[in-house]
Amino acid sequence: MPWLVPAGLVVGALVLTALLFRPGILLESRSGGGALHAPVWISLAVGLAIGAVCQRSRFCITGSVRDILLVRSPGAALALGGLLLAAGVADGFTGQFRLGYYDQPGAHLEWLWSFLGMGLVGGAAVVAGGCPFRQIVRAGEGDLDAAATVVGMGAGAVLVQVWGLGASAAGVPTAGKVAVLVGLAALLGLGASVRPH
Repeated sequence: MPWLVPAGLVVGALVLTALLFRPGILLESRSGGGALHAPVWISLAVGLAIGAVCQRSRFCITGSVRDILLVRSPGAALALGGLLLAAGVADGFTGQFRLGYYDQPGAHLEWLWSFLGMGLVGGAAVVAGGCPFRQIVRAGEGDLDAAATVVGMGAGAVLVQVWGLGASAAGVPTAGKVAVLVGLAALLGLGASVRPH
């Protein structure tokens, strides 16, 4: 389907135009996690810069953790450490750095559900062939499988907001717990259905 790439570029350009010039056709959150974002121009510039560096370096967060744990790669440790340091410096510079769980958006003390939720993300990353960050970079390179994954991540984020599945400082809602369990069951079912060659 050679028409998918040009169609995706056109849709992406239309969405970007809508974001930049705000013609009122896109709905925006006024509160909650969806309302917390940098100005679009700054987000676009920083995103393009980070995307270019990560595309050239083939950086992947999941791959870095794997390389650190399995092959003791100093390069992966430096890359991941540099990313964490840069995020900490940016948070400190903007006055957003707060160590600990308290007074953080979405932070809670239900560690089991945090573990299960991130286990679901990790398992899905294995099935998809890379972490969510790497999928975004690969989609930018023109990989249609990664682009489909990115669209799925966006749709999932919308459903989390619309259906109230996201955690807050009050904890994880029951619907969020059910969604994690359904996702894990689907992931295990998918894994059981795949036959090795």
